[in-house]
Amino acid sequence: MDDIDVYEMATRNRKAADRGDADAQYILGVLYFAGKGVPEDYFEAAKWFKLSADQGNSDAQYSLGLMYESGRGVPKDDVEAVKLIRMAAGNGNEKAQKYLESLDQGGKETRFDAEWYMKVANEGNADAQFGLAMLYELGKGVPQNNDEAAKWYQKAADQGDVDAQFRLGHLYENGKGVSQNDIEAVKRYQKAADQGNAGARYKVIWMYLDGKGISESDTEIADHYRKAADQGDDWAQCILGTMYDSGRGVLRDYTEALRLYTLSANQRNAYAQCSIGGMYECGRGVQQNDDEAVKWYKLSVDQGNSDAQCNLGLMYRRGRGVQQNHDEAVRLYKLSADQGNDYGQANLGDMYFEGLSVQQNYDEAAKWYIMSAMQGNDRAQYNIGWMYANGKGVHKNDAEAVKWYQKAADKGYTSAQYGLGRMYRDGSGVPQDDVKAIELFRMAADKGNPNAQCSLARMYKLARGVPVSNAETFKWYKKAADQGDVNGLCGLGACYYNGWGIGKNRSKAVNIFKEAAEKGSTYAENALKQIGQDDIETSKRYAKFAWDTIGSDIVDAVIPGIKHLLKK
Repeated sequence: MDDIDVYEMATRNRKAADRGDADAQYILGVLYFAGKGVPEDYFEAAKWFKLSADQGNSDAQYSLGLMYESGRGVPKDDVEAVKLIRMAAGNGNEKAQKYLESLDQGGKETRFDAEWYMKVANEGNADAQFGLAMLYELGKGVPQNNDEAAKWYQKAADQGDVDAQFRLGHLYENGKGVSQNDIEAVKRYQKAADQGNAGARYKVIWMYLDGKGISESDTEIADHYRKAADQGDDWAQCILGTMYDSGRGVLRDYTEALRLYTLSANQRNAYAQCSIGGMYECGRGVQQNDDEAVKWYKLSVDQGNSDAQCNLGLMYRRGRGVQQNHDEAVRLYKLSADQGNDYGQANLGDMYFEGLSVQQNYDEAAKWYIMSAMQGNDRAQYNIGWMYANGKGVHKNDAEAVKWYQKAADKGYTSAQYGLGRMYRDGSGVPQDDVKAIELFRMAADKGNPNAQCSLARMYKLARGVPVSNAETFKWYKKAADQGDVNGLCGLGACYYNGWGIGKNRSKAVNIFKEAAEKGSTYAENALKQIGQDDIETSKRYAKFAWDTIGSDIVDAVIPGIKHLLKK
């Protein structure tokens, strides 16, 4: 495997590791230990092994045990080494089992069979209670039984065992052996975190960021993280920064958010670095500066942060702060998408849909949209809904289109509300229902969606689901036209020409149609031709009337060329 492949392996695993994936954390630890794709760093290796080991990964437990034995990246501690290796052995790790067998001659207690654990656990030994719980959870030496696992973890936790607290949190989070309860899971994780369990700290952070299991008020949460931030904890600084950035639990204060992000970023917290980039990109609390945004995004990308990869990819696509480069945008989107980032997946889908730097491929676009949509990304849900409605990249399926439109519409995504309204209007994938269509069009129209505004105007004109109203027709076409929407301009031009909801005004209608025609509207071009033809016919009618009533000689003298006009 060449250096580029190893680097990409490191970046792919970091996002998953940051979000608590035990396998990814273990792999990242191995890469730091070996200096592959990242600088050799025993301290970083130990950190990631610990995070993984805390979640029960036997390879990480064994590797961390060896690091304690040798004193690399952690203080040398034979007791901790044997404890970790015993955990790994209990989880079925063959290397750990062979290691423990090699210690038998030294007289050290290394047995890890279920019978031994049961005996010592019943005597009240917390380590044995924890080990027995793991055997029940994994089904090693005893029938797999999550209820028994939860019981013995609880006994160990009651004696202050930090690892048992963490495993109880895992059981509550996933509803194994206990009723699923995010609040109880966070409570357990927090207790373990307070006792120094790094994996539990990450769990609390990510559950908070996902809005799961937080029973305290936002103000109390802010106070909790402020204490940790004051002690220099980079994640606490980062989370407190997000609270000031969003005004959650504290008064919104971009200056304070930036200060906290900077403290965290200076400790190489990739999430904080990305957040600072976002502030500069949007000009939030600082003067807008694309160059600064790119700088911070690159620092975060260097650590494999998938949000930063996605954001930097967007900067390359748009040519903001960097020279426009669609190839680089695709590369960064792919890195982000491969880590499971839903925005990276959606953006990569866009590139395949539009054929930017890659060959246009609707099948590939649909693949990435679906992956993103399944994670709840509203834009991707709308996009895959549109593809099902139009048979692009997937077989046309109106029922699937409705399903995905509905998911995005429920999140307030206006294009999806409009798209779903069309399905109800046309009876595609759902029973035809003009009233429901009107409801959805209005939701999107009220939020400024010009397509929905035009559709609502037409529904009022045709009295579909609502009483006919030229005034409402004019109102909604004008709202769309004010945004420069071509269909809105055409509709507004028709209103002025025909006097729908407004006094007739031919010259204003002509000017509006000309604006729409300049934007490529064939409807507006045809309307202008028709108006010109109508003018000729009107002139002919007036000329004939004058000819017949006043007399040909007089009229021809007053209006030269009228004979020519009448011959047209």
